[in-house]
Amino acid sequence: MKLASGIGGLGQIVIASERERVERLGCLDPTEVVRRGAVVEPDLRDARTWSIGQLHIGRLRASYFGIQRTTRDRHGADVYGGSSITLVRGGFDALEPHVAGDASLRRAIGFASVYHDAAFASFEGIFASRCNYDVVQGRDADGVERTGVLEQSWRVGGASAAELAALHALRDEPAREKASAETVELHCADPELPEGAFVHFRGVDEHVGPITKYARLLDDADA
Repeated sequence: MKLASGIGGLGQIVIASERERVERLGCLDPTEVVRRGAVVEPDLRDARTWSIGQLHIGRLRASYFGIQRTTRDRHGADVYGGSSITLVRGGFDALEPHVAGDASLRRAIGFASVYHDAAFASFEGIFASRCNYDVVQGRDADGVERTGVLEQSWRVGGASAAELAALHALRDEPAREKASAETVELHCADPELPEGAFVHFRGVDEHVGPITKYARLLDDADA
């Protein structure tokens, strides 16, 4: 359970029993729930979150798939730690040759594509240069595998720096069909950085404390 006003992975509560559910819901501020809402959803085991997206910049359209990672914040909690993506020229269908052997990833791309098409069909004339979808997969309490689109992001997001790095590679090499990149978030002020890392934030965030964010282009062998 999480209030809609929560930031990132912060403020989430795992409810273990019906009694706890009643207690937790009873502790919510009614005014906050009415104004902003709250989310209650199954807690998935062995969950992983895919980043599926599409970019449209000038004449260049490209789509990508990737995986999110978690890291530990200064309090020891699991939080978003970055994304690794592979960007391919074309629409979502252009991803198929690159994921043919991964049924789970194909399912995630399919869910994101359906969500994407439905959203654009609902808003006539809409344009978004960046469309990112977080797709989670895992098993519920009964062991049933679940897949769902957590949210859409049509703005700058956690994977944006990796997207830009990969876009630059495609722009600079017109014959290149794909490029892989990653963005990493580390909850410390002065971490050791790999070769080729471009730091786009290093400082103290008012919500999470010291944090360093960087992106880098990956070799195909590292993707």
